[in-house]
Amino acid sequence: MRVGIFTNNYLPTLGGVPLSIETLRIGLERSGHRAYVFAPRVPGFSDPSPHVIRIPSFRAPTYPNFFVSLPVYVYSRLLPVVRELNLDIFHAHHPFLLGQTARRLAFTFKRPLVFTYHTRYESYAHYVPFLQAIVRRKAIQWSTRFSNRSDLIVAPSPGASRVLRQQGVTGRVEVIPTGVDLTRFAPGDKRSARSALGLPSDATILLYVGRLDREKSVGFLLQAFQRVGAEMPSAHLLLVGHGKAE
Repeated sequence: MRVGIFTNNYLPTLGGVPLSIETLRIGLERSGHRAYVFAPRVPGFSDPSPHVIRIPSFRAPTYPNFFVSLPVYVYSRLLPVVRELNLDIFHAHHPFLLGQTARRLAFTFKRPLVFTYHTRYESYAHYVPFLQAIVRRKAIQWSTRFSNRSDLIVAPSPGASRVLRQQGVTGRVEVIPTGVDLTRFAPGDKRSARSALGLPSDATILLYVGRLDREKSVGFLLQAFQRVGAEMPSAHLLLVGHGKAE
């Protein structure tokens, strides 16, 4: 099977969507399939696979680590490429930009379209310089309409599946959690790890790993930890990640 994976967000950016896509790409390849990733071009980055197809893009003005490709231009540019690859399935990871390109190409070549609903897009409304209530409403409408035009929607959790139904998605939804490479999370030496980080061996450790951005509600986490610290003076909170709120 030949799968075209279309994403607005991919390596070298480290985050939930890029890592989920890379896990999927590796898993498909190991299962004997051919996975092609279509993603915005990032200057100076060398891709891990020869089957990554980079699209001309520009840096997003509201988020410096995000690169944008224009769907209309990309569609005409990718038509001959996709025709030669003879893809069996188009897999979109966003309902906009390259996701729209995937939908148009799937329609053109009469192939199934799969859409993975990674996140609640209305939570990212603050990146769009317009009336927030309108942007949030349009984000829900956009993702719902895109979902209902897809042949299959993948939700990473039962909660995400419920949200889709509540928002008016009527198509087929399958819950498929993002895979984890267990070899990267094998237990190590707890004492030496804490020593390397300058942490007491008997401390209670709370850990956050992810982007440090407004939509992740890290500020709320810090407020909650104030109460934890008041009750447990030995507790330590570690924040691992980067972002505009760093």
